[in-house]
Amino acid sequence: NLFLTSFVIQFSAQSIGPILALYVRDLGQTANLLFVSGLIVSSMGLSSMMSSGVMGRLGDKVGNHRLLIVAQAYSVLIYLLCANASTPLELGIYRFLFGLGTGALIPGVNALLSKMTPKAGISRVFAFNQVFFYLGGVIGPLAGSVVAEQFGYHSVFYATAACVALSCLFNLIQFRTLLKVKEI
Repeated sequence: NLFLTSFVIQFSAQSIGPILALYVRDLGQTANLLFVSGLIVSSMGLSSMMSSGVMGRLGDKVGNHRLLIVAQAYSVLIYLLCANASTPLELGIYRFLFGLGTGALIPGVNALLSKMTPKAGISRVFAFNQVFFYLGGVIGPLAGSVVAEQFGYHSVFYATAACVALSCLFNLIQFRTLLKVKEI
């Protein structure tokens, strides 16, 4: 299930890529459209870099499995806010806030995989995890484009929120007996 979580993380992040500049234009941005779109994309990466260390320490303190579920729920909320943004600035702020949560996702998955995998198979497990992560990066933009074409730009954020919510539900089921303990 953690492989699927890695897939969904990248799928959801990349599904927005092909439509972001068009969505920003739809929100009313006309001047410097590509630059503003680039700032919005970069804001997520910047905030993710800023929060990764803090989220790593928090995962060590409260348990990575717990933090992963909270970060996924947070991501769902932010995707819903992005779908309802009314200005490019608002979208940029939401994407920045989204990045704060993504700082917990990949480090959390990696920490859990390292704790749950026997030492003899760790390289192979991380290789499989990367395959799923990159597969999400391949399928995400294609799916986002299809959803946008059929249902509109806002729908990409709703569909992405639904995918992340489903992944969060699967993780809740997987870790249900472990939520009361800090360490796995």
